[in-house]
Amino acid sequence: MAGLASLVATLGLITAAPSRAASPAPDPAQAVHRVGAARADSVQEAAAQRSAEAWLRLIDGGQYEMSWDSAAAIFRQAIGKSDWGQAVKQVRGPYDPLAARTLKGRKAMASPPNAPAGDYVIIQFATSGAGQPLVETITMFREGTGWRTAGYYIKPG
Repeated sequence: MAGLASLVATLGLITAAPSRAASPAPDPAQAVHRVGAARADSVQEAAAQRSAEAWLRLIDGGQYEMSWDSAAAIFRQAIGKSDWGQAVKQVRGPYDPLAARTLKGRKAMASPPNAPAGDYVIIQFATSGAGQPLVETITMFREGTGWRTAGYYIKPG
């Protein structure tokens, strides 16, 4: 579970403002490469977001076992199926049912600290439950050709 918690610690990358330090004039060839890479990241982030939204619909519908079955192997290794069902009921129970979600941010990254090597997208949604604003954070991990949930966290926000 510590590995999943450390993935959540990387969230500062979603909201951190980029440094505005002076830098040398950009090389046009590098600028084109960065634009292409940014577009590829955006496509991957969108695909990961779609997978996260589908996974959250399982949780919203109380299909905890199915959500565990469809999660990434690193998720399933960190928590057992019955423990997952109990954990999600415990953390979401006070807030259920949740209101509609809106995207707060998403960030693609490769191999965050204290996590297995691979491609990740950290996604945050704003929602509310029991009259309280909430933030859901989903860590998506590329497994094979698709994106699977590697972590889930909900907190007042």
